[in-house]
Order: sequence, then C-alpha cells, then structure tokens
Amino acid sequence: MRGSRTRLPTSIGAILALATIAEAPGSVYAAPPGPVPNLSTAAAPPGAPADAEGLEDGLEEEEEELAAEGSADDATADGIGIGKAPATRYGRMTASTCLREAKKRKLPVVALGEVRGIPIPVRIAGEMHGVKVHSALPKAQWATSPYEIVDCRLALAIDDFTELLARHDIVELVHMSAYRPPSKKWPAGKPGKRHGAGMALDAAIFVKKDGTRLIVEKHFKGHRRSAPCPRVQPASWAHRPTESKEIRSIFCEARENGVFHVMLSPNFNWAHRNHFHLEVAAHPRWFYVR
Repeated sequence: MRGSRTRLPTSIGAILALATIAEAPGSVYAAPPGPVPNLSTAAAPPGAPADAEGLEDGLEEEEEELAAEGSADDATADGIGIGKAPATRYGRMTASTCLREAKKRKLPVVALGEVRGIPIPVRIAGEMHGVKVHSALPKAQWATSPYEIVDCRLALAIDDFTELLARHDIVELVHMSAYRPPSKKWPAGKPGKRHGAGMALDAAIFVKKDGTRLIVEKHFKGHRRSAPCPRVQPASWAHRPTESKEIRSIFCEARENGVFHVMLSPNFNWAHRNHFHLEVAAHPRWFYVR
C-alpha cells in the first residue's frame, strides 16, 4: 500500500545464517503432505516483506511514466524482441499448456489446489539443472511453506535461469521471497500482482560447487539509477573482484536471453540493494531492467 513501505533489514545476516549449503546433486525435496498450509500463520523467510505491496511501488510509478511517454525497453541486449522472448511465451500460457510444458521438461514441480492470487500454483520439489531453489527458511519447512510456491509460468523461467546458473557452477539459489500472500480480503479467483501472483522471485544468494557464495548485497557493487548492463563496460569494472564480475554477469546473461520481463538490481533503489527482483509478466509490453 502506498505510503507505508516495508523496509528490509540493513544486512542479510539472517538469510546467511539460515541458508543451507548445497547437498549432493540429485537429491530432491519431499512432496508437500496434504493441502497448502494456512497462509495467515505460516512464517515468512528472514528479510521477506510483510505483504505483497510496497517494495515495487517505485516500479509501478515508473511503468506509468513509461506508458505516458510511449517509450520502453522492447528488446534485450542481443536484440531478442519482446514477442520472441522465452518469458513472453511462458507468461501467455494457459494452465494446461504450462503444466504440459513442465511435464515435458520433467520439471520437479507439484501442482497445487487453489492458492490465493496464483492462477497456476506449483511447488518446486527438486533440483533444476542441479540447482536447488529455496527460501532462507529452515529446510524442514520447504515442503510445506507457502513461500516456496510459485506460478507454473515462473517455474519455467526459473528452469531456464538455473540452466544458466549451472554454467557458472551454481548449485543453490537462496531467495528472500517468491510468493507473498495477498490480503485476506483479496477476491477468490482473482490473479494477484507480481509476488502476490507467484510471478516474481527475489534472488539474494548464489552458492557455487566449491562453497563460494555470491551475495547480491555484498558483491553486485551497483550505483543508484545507473544501467546494470551497459553496452560498454566502464574500465573500472576490470579491477573488480571475481565475485562481483560473476554475479553481474549472471544478471546480464539472464537479461540477454529474455528469461524475465522485469529485472531489478540494487541499482533500482535502496529496497532492492540486497536482491535481484526477477519477474515474468502475464501480459508483457516491454522488458524493464534497472
């Protein structure tokens, strides 16, 4: 809600404390036993905002300005148009088409019953391309927490993203939040927005095979309002630490491949200083990368 933004903590110590170290490739999570847990009592991951609104208010305002000006990012750095991007194909899928695609890919997802705000709710129940994707909640809660639920269309994009991560020897992605349950007053059957629809993921930590952690807050080293993926890299970037170069490369490679429609880095604003907001849009008009 406008005027009452939720502030994230100044550090991600809580996330680092709870984030698990990657296990041997091939292990899977247990399928959720029974119905979706009570959304009003489930614990949120450390650092996750209290609701689905607030943090992206600035994004809403900028999108409105772009629409009024008639300008937008309509292609990736490699020239992939909005209509041909993988994210666009996923965003336009129906439930049956998405679930069929997930089955074709043999994705480790479990289709769920009705979940407030999410049109096609699924739970990621295993590794994708050898990469574990989970919140900072204790492992024992992954199989039942609503914060591990995503929309099927985002799951397909995450599958593409983990394929990219695997090329960087990443075996674990720890997020601050994915689905954030909308208000209890949210109408049944009405799709939510962004996190409230299970269509966005806030990636905070990437763990490599050798145990190295690429931490957005520590290693991205961004600057407010500067382009996260400039066509010509500043000369100063050549002297940055290896972790800084790699985590920015991960962000920009996802952009070049059209994996997500909306990608917000620490360059966007203070609230995003410690994570990448990665989102698929159901009705995309452009890419929005900041």
